[in-house]
Amino acid sequence: GANVALIWGPQEGRSSITFLADTYNILRSSQPDLTFDPISDGDIVVDREQGVFGGFKTLDSGGGIVGGGLIGTWVCTLSETAFRMTVTGEDAAVVQLRFDRLLDNFACSS
Repeated sequence: GANVALIWGPQEGRSSITFLADTYNILRSSQPDLTFDPISDGDIVVDREQGVFGGFKTLDSGGGIVGGGLIGTWVCTLSETAFRMTVTGEDAAVVQLRFDRLLDNFACSS
């Protein structure tokens, strides 16, 4: 019921909010037939590291809701590795559940 993408790479001095904005823009531009509508954002903590999240819904050309998703971004400071996780799907409850479970079970390497 949910699709998940986890991407990581060097932080290169960028903040979690920059990674969030970049990820959202890449997702939007990769699906030009859909309209993306941001609906929530805030802070998250992943393995004691501060991060941010953004939620959105997607609309078809007629304005009907076809799904949505959550994007979470954080940096593991010891390794200076930035992470971006996107969870999308048709059912908001399933998306939220998967997002929370994955973040709760994520551990930065030591």
